[in-house]
Amino acid sequence: LNAIEAKVQLPAARGLYQRVLSSPYGLSIDTFHSWFARLLQIAPLNAGVPHGYALEENAEELIDMAWVKFTQTLNQTEMQPLREALVLLYELIGEHNTKLTIKAFINKRAEWWAANLQDNPLQLLQNLCGEDGQRDARLLLWEDQSLLSQIASIAKLLGQGTTANQKVAITIERALSEANGLVGFEVVWSAFITTEGKPRKAPSNATLSRAVNANGGEAIYLETWQSICHALIHLYQRSFEPMVLQINAAIFKVGVACVDHYQTIKAERRVLDFSDLEWHAWRLLSQSEHAAYLQMRLDARYRHILLDEFQDTNPLQWHIIKSWLTAYTEIDGAVQPTVFIVGDPKQSIYRFRRADPRLFD
Repeated sequence: LNAIEAKVQLPAARGLYQRVLSSPYGLSIDTFHSWFARLLQIAPLNAGVPHGYALEENAEELIDMAWVKFTQTLNQTEMQPLREALVLLYELIGEHNTKLTIKAFINKRAEWWAANLQDNPLQLLQNLCGEDGQRDARLLLWEDQSLLSQIASIAKLLGQGTTANQKVAITIERALSEANGLVGFEVVWSAFITTEGKPRKAPSNATLSRAVNANGGEAIYLETWQSICHALIHLYQRSFEPMVLQINAAIFKVGVACVDHYQTIKAERRVLDFSDLEWHAWRLLSQSEHAAYLQMRLDARYRHILLDEFQDTNPLQWHIIKSWLTAYTEIDGAVQPTVFIVGDPKQSIYRFRRADPRLFD
């Protein structure tokens, strides 16, 4: 503002403090979870929200208890599918990583519940994996005529190099001629990729250089070599999709069972944790028949909203706020509050609490 505009605004600025003091509700400062807790307190008794609970801020001990209770049930005959799922996880990712993963699943159960109400999470993963989830992508090498042609051209050049180059060429050509599935892929892979999974350096010597220069030059040779390496690595990475589906299917089975034990323990102690607050708030504002009632209660209280440190907001928290604000467009005569969002994605430090700075976009 320039001096004249500032002078015009001065009376309004001087009156702001008086307006704050005279407001029937005043200024309300909350964390997400304290706001969610207040939301639960004003929910109707028949809204499915537990009343008279205590907030458990450190649930590590309860999660450990849930894990123990889960493992104690595995000897029962009807638990065989869960026992097999747990053994599979131990084999694929190890005991330590399995426990860490199930702990993360319990802490993210609100997102799991929300996802299950809308879609089948495992089906979503299968759709994302596509055909790669049904078969080993390394087998696609034998269907990619362009890639096979590039590999054959490199083998032909190596065959005109040193004795060592010729041995590699013979190995590659034999694999190409036999096209024997994964075994053949491993042969080609070893010729172009190191044991660490990195592209090998293209062979270079005086004998080979003469053949290279007579067949398009060094630039084309190196470009073809690099193209083959990148294509093989890409196929190799895609080949893990069936295992990804296996791991996730097993996690879903074991995780759901552990969540059931965890919820039982909390119910017995009459406690909720932070994820419970988020889940009930999401359910009340987006899925519950009581959403309209809560909407009116909130409408009477808030006119201006400031969301600070927004880079540390997790997706479910944002969905809760978004459900509330979106509802204004569906209610005739509703006055939507102004919303001001503050934050810096570069300062996101709460990834362990599921914060996602991509929400900022």
